Amino acid sequence: MEEDSTGENERLLAAQEKVKKVNEITRDNISKLMDRGDNLNDLQARTESLSDHAVNFSFTARRLKRKVCWKNVKLWFVLLFILMVILAVLIIALVAAVQKNKNKN
Repeated sequence: MEEDSTGENERLLAAQEKVKKVNEITRDNISKLMDRGDNLNDLQARTESLSDHAVNFSFTARRLKRKVCWKNVKLWFVLLFILMVILAVLIIALVAAVQKNKNKN
């Protein structure tokens, strides 16, 4: 009878060890699950932040593009004006030279 009770005690101890291991694994899995949840929340927050920054970047890029475009338009107008002034000076000088030649003849 003592052997039966010793065998039962050993099986009981083995079962308790298995339960302890299962409890440890369960706690570890719950801990990992909570960490995963925290990581997902962090990832979601970072995604929302990145989306906000992308919208801001798009707006800023569009505004900068318009600014550079207008700067180029202004530059072309200035260059065109300078070219017209140079042409006007050359035409006036040419007309003055031709009239001088006509007056001498």
